[in-house]
Amino acid sequence: MSARLDVPVLSGDLDTSNVTSWLNLCQDTFEVHAAINSSTVKPSLQIVLAGIKMEAPAAKSWWNENRDDLKALTTWDDFAKKVRERKRLIVTDVDGVEFPYFFLFILFSLRYLFSDCR
Repeated sequence: MSARLDVPVLSGDLDTSNVTSWLNLCQDTFEVHAAINSSTVKPSLQIVLAGIKMEAPAAKSWWNENRDDLKALTTWDDFAKKVRERKRLIVTDVDGVEFPYFFLFILFSLRYLFSDCR
């Protein structure tokens, strides 16, 4: 009997909890599939399957921009690490607009520099 591989979707907020939960669910899905089918899913296929399930707009954009580099990774753990690293580089404001941390640093630095100019 071959079970269908139903990888979870990454949607909603890209906060640490949601991203970690999604990565864990993906890994659990691959492990269950391997146990039922007596064969493992290759890491390269795990990565592609997870990538096409990134439906949150920011995640989908990141996947599309980095697709070739991500597909070249050799382990699921390397992919999960990249996803977590990417998450730490983004701050989402209340309107859902993304800003890289370095942009916020520059913005606050400029504000500080020009605060004495009034």
